[in-house]
Amino acid sequence: MKLKHNKKRNTAFLFETLVREITKAAIRGEQPKKKAALKIIKEHFVKEGILYKELQLYKSIYESRELDHITAQKILYECRSEYSKLDKKEVFKRQSLLIAEVNRKLSSTIYNNFVPSYRSLASIAALFGETTPVKSRVLLEGKLLTEMMKKKSPKRQIKEVDNVVFRQFVKNFNKEYAELLSEQKKTISLYLADKTQLLSYLNEEIVRLHQELQKGTNVEEIKTDSIMLENTQKVIAVLDDIKKSEIHEAQIIDILKIQKLVSEIRSDDD
Repeated sequence: MKLKHNKKRNTAFLFETLVREITKAAIRGEQPKKKAALKIIKEHFVKEGILYKELQLYKSIYESRELDHITAQKILYECRSEYSKLDKKEVFKRQSLLIAEVNRKLSSTIYNNFVPSYRSLASIAALFGETTPVKSRVLLEGKLLTEMMKKKSPKRQIKEVDNVVFRQFVKNFNKEYAELLSEQKKTISLYLADKTQLLSYLNEEIVRLHQELQKGTNVEEIKTDSIMLENTQKVIAVLDDIKKSEIHEAQIIDILKIQKLVSEIRSDDD
């Protein structure tokens, strides 16, 4: 089932890619771009405005998790019902104004930002679409229901702490930028900007870190200290686990810490 999807006419995608752009601008210290993107969101997604109303219908679906089948089905039904009441000509007009302002004040390249929920947003748009065939609509509804009923992965306490650290790190990135290693800067930038390139980069970076840690076990200070040797081996095991898992904030935090550790080991070795 392959349906055409125009992401520029997907209000939720426009919102999410603007949020992504704000984060990227904050990370890179591009304050004018950050302010411009924030202003666009505030002006075009004003509460009670039609794009805001449409966005809330999308969010009611793609932000819902761990629901029972009946509740999820009711939400889908109500969202479709409310969406049918929206003035589509007004939606199109407001989207056009938003797109024009994004192109003028930011750049058309922001439509290439990686949005994690993109597939769900495309499915919801097709579900709402008046021209979507009945069979496709039913299949999409089943797919979205599955996502809405999906259980969230259990969170370890350490991950919650790491998330707080990560958000604080992003907030203070401009002040700390000069102190970061080049590989840490690249990891953060790719994580926020392009997940496809991030995965390609991490495939090589994890191998490098793994090799450096193995060399580290031969460093005199480490190999003669049983505790340090054991901890180094545990870090190697963490890298092995990262290779097998999806990349989220917790894994990025671990990689940043390991990059720092490897740098310190190399300095000691020198």
